[in-house]
Amino acid sequence: MSNIHYTKLLNTISDVYDAGKIAEVICLENRTEHWNGQQLNINQKELINFGTCGYLGLETDRRLIDRAMEYTDKFGTQFSVSRSFLISSLVTDLEHHLSEVFDGQKLFVFSSTSLAHISILPIIIGSEDAIIFDKQVHFSVQNGANLAKSNHSPIMIKHNNMTMLERTIERLKDSRQKIWYMVDGVYSMFGDFPPIDKLNALMSKYEQLHLYVDDAHGMAWAGKKGAGTIFNQIKHADRLVLATTMAKGFGSVGGIVVFPDEDMYTKVKKFGGPLSYSHPIPPAIVGAGMAATDILLSEEINTIQNELANRISYCNQLLGNSGLPILSHPDSPIKFIGIGNLETGFKLNKKVLDEGYFVNMALFPTVAINNTGMRFTITRHVTINQIYDFVEVLKFHYFKTLQEANTEIRTVQKFFKLPLGKKVLLATG
Repeated sequence: MSNIHYTKLLNTISDVYDAGKIAEVICLENRTEHWNGQQLNINQKELINFGTCGYLGLETDRRLIDRAMEYTDKFGTQFSVSRSFLISSLVTDLEHHLSEVFDGQKLFVFSSTSLAHISILPIIIGSEDAIIFDKQVHFSVQNGANLAKSNHSPIMIKHNNMTMLERTIERLKDSRQKIWYMVDGVYSMFGDFPPIDKLNALMSKYEQLHLYVDDAHGMAWAGKKGAGTIFNQIKHADRLVLATTMAKGFGSVGGIVVFPDEDMYTKVKKFGGPLSYSHPIPPAIVGAGMAATDILLSEEINTIQNELANRISYCNQLLGNSGLPILSHPDSPIKFIGIGNLETGFKLNKKVLDEGYFVNMALFPTVAINNTGMRFTITRHVTINQIYDFVEVLKFHYFKTLQEANTEIRTVQKFFKLPLGKKVLLATG
């Protein structure tokens, strides 16, 4: 990107940011004195939480809190030394315990998933490898991959476009050693999934194809033992590197990377940059992580996942009859309502906030400028009655706001390339 285009991009982002602050829909501050996962205090008003990502509600689970306090009492607030010199057995115990969730595969924990990408990707990507980004893959993945010493620039393809992916693989397969396709397990804005069956077929057809998946939004609420949306579904697991997080459905903080083989694990251990020299996760977080892992490895995880699934299913029933343009996958706890126009999005979001519900804006640059949307999350914190009331408020204000903006629903559907018609709830995965 030229300096002129980069400056223009930064100016546009700045303008969107400033407009969102003026509209009072972003950069808000929660002043809740006691966090129960359900209520937020924003601008001296109590709001029901439809915006955070603690999908299973484990961040307020007494077992995680007690273990965090126990570990702090025993081991202090930090263990401040580089992993390459000295590592606490607390961390290695957590890694060994977590590996049981991922069928015993080797893994590392990091202070964040973003740091994990920066540590891992420059090590595992070779100079003659190719990098292909899905257009919606998280920016932190792109940032980490751009640090790799590949002789070839990354290629961006349209979101979930498997035809475009295969054409790109065909073009590269005779000149690249490995072809890395980088995706999210659950896309953080649209709340949709990559097409697993088609990816499995392509991996069977092309031995050079490897997957690097950021499944941060899939951890804990999905999959056997809470391993996420991807781990148990990829047939060629020997070509899957899985990055995920403890900071969402898992109820704690920190990144995780699961490796397909011992050689890659050892290589990263020796040369993994920030893995070696950055600070380790503190004892309180290790304690909470151990408690959360205990839950994932117990039968209880099935009950908890089903409780969330029932809430998601109920929300889908309400949305399915609403006429709202929904881009998210029905199984996802992230729901995305397409709006299109930025100013209209600000107005709708502010009305919903004023009604007492906290939701998020999906804004440029995380989505295209005309793909502005409202993003909300379903968690175990919210009740069935709260979901019903929220959807009723959303329906009322959505169509009223479009009317005030002299915008038809067909216009919004065209922005997002949705089929024209009233019922537009999609199964996109």
